[in-house]
Amino acid sequence: MATANSIAKTFVGKNVGLIHSIATPTSQACVNATQKIPIVISSVTDPVGAGLVKSLEQPGGNVTGTTDRSPVDRQVELMREIQPPIRKLGFMYNAGEDNSVSSLKQLQAEAAKHGIEVVEATVSNSSGVLMAARSLVGKVDAIHIPTDNTVVSAFEAVVKVSTLRRPQLLLLDEHTAALDPRTAEQVLTLTRQLVEEMHLTTLMVTHNMKHAIELGDRLIMMHQGRIVLDVEGEKKRNLTIQELMNEFAALKVGEMADDKMLLVC
Repeated sequence: MATANSIAKTFVGKNVGLIHSIATPTSQACVNATQKIPIVISSVTDPVGAGLVKSLEQPGGNVTGTTDRSPVDRQVELMREIQPPIRKLGFMYNAGEDNSVSSLKQLQAEAAKHGIEVVEATVSNSSGVLMAARSLVGKVDAIHIPTDNTVVSAFEAVVKVSTLRRPQLLLLDEHTAALDPRTAEQVLTLTRQLVEEMHLTTLMVTHNMKHAIELGDRLIMMHQGRIVLDVEGEKKRNLTIQELMNEFAALKVGEMADDKMLLVC
């Protein structure tokens, strides 16, 4: 957070025309640094709860932008469908991140509707992620990772721990999306290694066409809840990014790659 505050103050000192901040902590640093320079926020779970805007409809002040609030109700529904019955659900987060606290409240409210107990495991920095993940092993039926910057920065540790008891299904939902390129590559390498060595059935959701083609034995493209493309075997192995883009165009499912969701099995 100290680094974010320093960068925000530097922008203000340079009197930039606009600041684009990504994620809740950095957005808070920017808002605290200036009430004059326009700020566009993104990847913020709860802009109101984080004190960035007055409301989503009328943000007010010098701040506007987008939210990446997760559809927790649908996530819980999917978890219950994939791993029934879920009685205890682990939740790893940094209690100092307003976005994660907001996600926890959402999850607790939704889980209560289905009689699911949310078991918390808190961390204060990335070095504590491995211990927090281990603390949930044997105590919960599944682990939910929110858009928590601290936990995601050490996601490699979460992947390792989640495979200790050889799960029936390893579900990875954009598990490298918030990582820097180097860390993302490390996590993907570890993921591939664990899946191959332990023969894990894995479902990976990704927007990255390269990963969708290179990883897994089957590729499924979905649009508005429907499967619009399903390839596997030799056809998938020979598929190129350009051919996949052509499939998008031919199926008339809207815009190109980065705007659609791919499932890799």
